[in-house]
Amino acid sequence: MHTPDTDIEKHLHTLFAGTIQSLDPCWEPCEWSRVYRLTLRDGTHLFVKGTPRNRNEALVTQHLSTLCPSCIPRVLMADLVPAAPWRWFLLEDAGETDPSPLSRPVAIEAARILGRLQRHASEDQVLPGLLAGCEAERLQQ
Repeated sequence: MHTPDTDIEKHLHTLFAGTIQSLDPCWEPCEWSRVYRLTLRDGTHLFVKGTPRNRNEALVTQHLSTLCPSCIPRVLMADLVPAAPWRWFLLEDAGETDPSPLSRPVAIEAARILGRLQRHASEDQVLPGLLAGCEAERLQQ
């Protein structure tokens, strides 16, 4: 596993002085994303995600959460370290993921949530500007 980036780790220790229990990577980093699970001493779990500044993931997530708060976790801070080359953002914990195969009731609920999010976002005027330059065939880049 990898260790957290120094700039974000220092900033988190300043922001949450004396309250951090652990900062653990969620999976191996890639060139466009790094995610850590932040556990505070009081048992609170948050997620810290970093993406290159030219990717608007933090702003898109924040906007979608505003449009449909029951569907998307809330972005608590959209830019933790403004001077860093990556945009680091802090997300609330949306709960546990069930790793078992998808059951019919869970699939139906997921489809309902996606439909609700689509309805809320379909007429939105801000989202297209945040997604400018996002082409499906270039997502891996």
